[in-house]
Amino acid sequence: MGAEIVQAQYDQLTQVASRFGKQSEVVDQINSQIRQSYDSLANGGWMGDAAKAFFNEMQSEIFPVMQRLTSVLREAQTVTQQISSVFQQAEQEASKVMTFGDGGASAGNGSTSFSAAAQGFAAGAAAGNQLPPPRMYIVNGINAKDGDGVPHTDSAAFRQFLADRGYDPNQIVAMPAIYNTNYVTDLKGTDLKGTNHGGWLSPVDWLTGAGAGIVNKVTGAGAGIVNGGSQLFNTVVGVSEVVQEYTMQDQGKYTRETYANIVNDLKQNPLLPGQTVMMIGHSGGGAVVSNLAPMLENNLGVDVSGVVTMGSPVANADRAMQYAKFLSISDKGDYIGQPWIRSDEGRNFITPGLMTGILAPKSLPFVVPGVLGADQASRDAGINYFTTNANAGNPISNHNSYWSSNEVVSILKNSYPQVAPYLK
Repeated sequence: MGAEIVQAQYDQLTQVASRFGKQSEVVDQINSQIRQSYDSLANGGWMGDAAKAFFNEMQSEIFPVMQRLTSVLREAQTVTQQISSVFQQAEQEASKVMTFGDGGASAGNGSTSFSAAAQGFAAGAAAGNQLPPPRMYIVNGINAKDGDGVPHTDSAAFRQFLADRGYDPNQIVAMPAIYNTNYVTDLKGTDLKGTNHGGWLSPVDWLTGAGAGIVNKVTGAGAGIVNGGSQLFNTVVGVSEVVQEYTMQDQGKYTRETYANIVNDLKQNPLLPGQTVMMIGHSGGGAVVSNLAPMLENNLGVDVSGVVTMGSPVANADRAMQYAKFLSISDKGDYIGQPWIRSDEGRNFITPGLMTGILAPKSLPFVVPGVLGADQASRDAGINYFTTNANAGNPISNHNSYWSSNEVVSILKNSYPQVAPYLK
């Protein structure tokens, strides 16, 4: 039992070290994007006293803070790797004295794939003289807790929700979870017990006995701190990553990752004649699906008939609308997911604007108009806005209400003729 617990903690510490390293890379990318936006504004893109005040705060406060954050994450990675190394050495020393079999365990990441029933659809479409249903891809927002390659829990539930209302589940794909999937921890404090074998087994006593109490106290307290901190860290980084997807468009990390998964799915499930693609993004997923519309059409020649955002505060509707009918759905009580940003030009302002709001709020009024795209008032003329009323009791519940909303189903059915015949 003791050896199994040590192994579990060693594996988790290794994962945490890797996550700190990945986050330092993410922060570096964000910092680079901020500097690019800053340079664009500083080199003639924005002038005047307000601009000077903003640039001074960026140089004196924001850039140094970002650099310190990167350094802290790298230091955290180094320290965690050192702790992990101690556990590994202890296991190796213990195994020299006694071996209890290989004790190996492997856990593969679960994955779900749904193949298209092509012949059935072709026959049904011919009999009903209608086009096959669009192939739907559902993309989640931040704070995902699913493993790599595993469909997001809520996306999978929404797939089933639509299937229960008549849509063929073989034409709905819950995409692998994105946005900080790997950064949520659920560490447990160890419960190591000292042994007293004596004699030739005394090395085992030294390894698991003398340090057991200390390790238990340290890992117990540390687990609580890491778990609590990871939830907040997950949200902060997730918001930053949504901004990054919006500003980087085709080059966004999760945009490229989701695009690759869709390409792979279409290879395994070729579209039927006349079949289109629809993309549905929740929260931060709205930024991703908005980026994907031009990529799929331009690179693959796929007809994207619809882009739907649910509770998505940030999405480049300006660009997506050039390729597909764009729906923006937000719940009345969802203060998180209101459609704040839908413009394309806001990409040059949002990253420094976000950091200003966090670190230099007194300069925020100077960048808000650019972030919101106020200089292009007609930008959302082609956006179809819809409001639901889940009345779920609080903003968080309202933000998650879309996954089981009959109102959303009605909106999809009434907005897309290609979908209407297949939804009750």
